[in-house]
Amino acid sequence: MKSRKAPIPHYRLPDYVKAGIEIHTHADMVTEVSENHDLFAPHRDDHYLLAISFDGRFHGTIDFRSVEMSGAFILMILPGQVHQLKEVTNARAYTVSFDTSLMPAALNPYIDQWFATNTGFRPAEDLLEQLDEILEIMTRLKDEQHNGFKALSLHGLLQAMLALIAENLDDSGADFQHTTRAAIINREFQQLLQNHFKEWKSPADYAGALHITATHLNDTIKDITGLPVSQHIQQLVILEAKRMLYHTGMTVTEIAYDLGYEDVGYFTRLFKKVTGSTALMFRKQFRE
Repeated sequence: MKSRKAPIPHYRLPDYVKAGIEIHTHADMVTEVSENHDLFAPHRDDHYLLAISFDGRFHGTIDFRSVEMSGAFILMILPGQVHQLKEVTNARAYTVSFDTSLMPAALNPYIDQWFATNTGFRPAEDLLEQLDEILEIMTRLKDEQHNGFKALSLHGLLQAMLALIAENLDDSGADFQHTTRAAIINREFQQLLQNHFKEWKSPADYAGALHITATHLNDTIKDITGLPVSQHIQQLVILEAKRMLYHTGMTVTEIAYDLGYEDVGYFTRLFKKVTGSTALMFRKQFRE
């Protein structure tokens, strides 16, 4: 078996990207991006990747989920998710990569939560037409050389597009009426979690950084996401452990230490409790 000791590649938006947004059609995405960003090998990004397809067939993986979609569809790859493109056929599609700071605070908890557990969705024709119009404007704007308000315009169009998508995530109608303060707390917690889950294992750590009580943080997060803070921490730790087990050759002990657990026995028990299998069983199952 080929050695997997190398870490999973982690890509940033290229330095030449202006306004924190990069837009590609499928054709130039494969030819231009692949030069420094191998789409066909497992990797992760530090930014969002929104894919909007109007036609064609795509096959890939997102965090151990096989994704195979055709025709018109919308999907979002979240920062940190390990993903890989395997095959594309007759595609007419756009990808919009954008910095995490550009995700509106009011939309962040709903979009992140929905796309973390759902592969994507097939948009209604009117939504697809609206997105097509916005994408055409954004594509023209990004190539303009003498527009002092280009960044502001691109950011506004991106937010409009994300709002249209969020509104259509659930046929039953998602509840977007949480208070702005609650949405801000959730967004800041999720950002802290992504940055500190290896060293902060207690809800009190995150509450302290947010200058609120652990009870208030837990109630807010559970109200918005349905899960307590401790479960969010565990889920991210175990997901990262799975990524490392599958994509690297690190030992279970090395992974435990990397994830902040000096007590390897505790880590192995936690992994089995959450997943139902041992770490080595998981590695064997997913590599065979």
